[in-house]
Amino acid sequence: MGGGNAQKSAMARERNAAKAAAEGSGGGGAAGMKSRQADASNDEGAEDEAGDEAEGDDADAMDEEASVEIPQRVYTPEQLAQKQAQKAKAEVVMADRIAKSAAKAEAADIAAKTATIKAALTKAGKAATLKEAELDTLLAAAGFV
Repeated sequence: MGGGNAQKSAMARERNAAKAAAEGSGGGGAAGMKSRQADASNDEGAEDEAGDEAEGDDADAMDEEASVEIPQRVYTPEQLAQKQAQKAKAEVVMADRIAKSAAKAEAADIAAKTATIKAALTKAGKAATLKEAELDTLLAAAGFV
């Protein structure tokens, strides 16, 4: 089959349009949606009427069974204890992670503040009478190091 992509695309569109027309699907958009909804409601109504006539009293029994609540999983005492132990262990692990994360953030904050103070003193030069060793001692006493 020769031809370029445009020709092949046009032929594919023609085939699809012919197929849609043959099926009476109505295509896309609002008009197609209305026709699909109309087809679906017609089909369901016919099936419901035929089903109701055939089932009779069985339909009422099925409705009662459908309203029965299905029980959820029942845990044994051992399983409950195991789940509680797992939950407690997970809480301990998460608390540890949160504490480590907070400590790491605090250490980074202290390091940034210390660097800022040292940079300011270095910039001050001779005007600052505080030496590097003295600054380190003061920062350690304040808990910054």
